[in-house]
Amino acid sequence: MATTTKTDVSRAIPTVYGRRILNEARKTTFLNRFTGLEGSGMPIIAKEELTKEPGDTIRITTVKNLTGAGVTNDDTLEGNEEKLVIDDVEVTITQYRHAVRYNKTARQQSILQMAEASVDGLSYWTSQKLESLGFTELVNSPDHIIYGGDATTLNGIDATDVMSTTTISKAKAKAEEKLMRPVQVQGELPFYVMVIHPFQAYSLKVSDTTWQQAQREAMPRGSDNPIFSGALGMWDGVILYAHPNVSRALNANSPAVYVGKAVLMGAECMAHAFGQHPELVVKSFDYDNQFGTAISFVTGYKKSDLDNTDTGVVCAYTAAADPNA
Repeated sequence: MATTTKTDVSRAIPTVYGRRILNEARKTTFLNRFTGLEGSGMPIIAKEELTKEPGDTIRITTVKNLTGAGVTNDDTLEGNEEKLVIDDVEVTITQYRHAVRYNKTARQQSILQMAEASVDGLSYWTSQKLESLGFTELVNSPDHIIYGGDATTLNGIDATDVMSTTTISKAKAKAEEKLMRPVQVQGELPFYVMVIHPFQAYSLKVSDTTWQQAQREAMPRGSDNPIFSGALGMWDGVILYAHPNVSRALNANSPAVYVGKAVLMGAECMAHAFGQHPELVVKSFDYDNQFGTAISFVTGYKKSDLDNTDTGVVCAYTAAADPNA
């Protein structure tokens, strides 16, 4: 008689839990609401080709806008054609790993189910790692920057140069000048997405009377699309959100000022590639007296660019003082 043992099913457990961790991480990751497949028009494009074939780089082809004048009336077109300029965005993927470990005593005496708690902890860590990687790439070496108030440089920002409707409109104008495509979801007008630090949001809500009035009178209501969930409001065709992972650091002004680096995103402004979905490895140590659960996944983010210039991101630098300090 053959009996199925733990050894026989052990290889299935990591796969099942790996899928669960990825699903849970995606649900709790803020940036996931802005993610869609290529051609969806969402700000972040999910690419998973390398989960099915070997490689460490995904290339996304881009085509530069035509700039020629063309011809008019009966002028000869033949010989006046313009060539297409092809570029690509390369997303390099990297392996990330983490693990937890506990002993038999902890497992037996704790009210927690240690194996289940390990999976939950690693799921949360995965979501936070993905979030951090995404936000870091969005503000990495920005090509288009708007400054709050009357500042013209990062180190020129003082305490009065806070987030405002004027700054939002300036960021949108820069996006339109650079021909950045707005996001388009079914049944809604085109819009840009802007994510600001909570301290930038505080200044905007408390100090800007134009923002206050606009949200009382003009904020659209009733949309059931997930992309609108949790939004601070809308101004000038830009939907705003606040998130603590938006970069915030001291500048070199005198006195130094904390600066929040808000991000305005257009359609397909960044790609997120997976080379390997999360996988779990469960292991015992010291003659089954200690147990460990490890997770690994291979992923990467890369902003879209053309001629080495961002094509979908504008950063807005403003003062972001802690209102409780």
